[in-house]
Amino acid sequence: MTKTPLISIIIIGFNTQKELKRLLLSISTLTYKKIETIYVDDGSLDDSYKTYSSFKSNYNKKGIKLKKNAGRAFATQKGIQAASGDWFYFIRSNEEVFLNTFDQYLKLIQHNSALAYAGSVQYKSQDKAFEKYLNNRKRGVNNYKPGQNIDYQYFLFNNSMVHSSVFKSIKLNQKLSKYGGEELDFAYRLNKLYPHQIQACPNGAVL
Repeated sequence: MTKTPLISIIIIGFNTQKELKRLLLSISTLTYKKIETIYVDDGSLDDSYKTYSSFKSNYNKKGIKLKKNAGRAFATQKGIQAASGDWFYFIRSNEEVFLNTFDQYLKLIQHNSALAYAGSVQYKSQDKAFEKYLNNRKRGVNNYKPGQNIDYQYFLFNNSMVHSSVFKSIKLNQKLSKYGGEELDFAYRLNKLYPHQIQACPNGAVL
């Protein structure tokens, strides 16, 4: 990496006003500051979009308000089209980033040549047994070392970093509207077109 890259943070949300505010607050504390945020509101019935629009920040903000719920694949593609960064970072509106999340990603980007990185997710649940299962160190990206190539099945759009050039070749399949379908399809085609280009970033976590 020869320059400080601009990172586009793409947030997709639907009726998550309170969670979205917590996410925005966590983004404002990031040690890495060369960012822009793109929020695509997928037809929320609450004040999620108003919360985003009124949130004060020192970085560039873009907002897209869909008139009706169009599904995650459509909303994500809208966010991709609006992004102008070197890297696109995907996160759900009900997640929060940690202070050094981007530092962990950039550490790998500086020393590797992969096109996509998948971070880890730390879960909180009132059901502690379920929480323990979700946070098992052998689940998903948790089972990999930083910079290790991962199976494409483990790549999701919650807490992941993808180089912007990838989206010139691969578009999301708008026909896949069910949960996770568009992500698995995208990851499969990414791995097929660019083999061994998806790496783990387990230390780059979200809550």
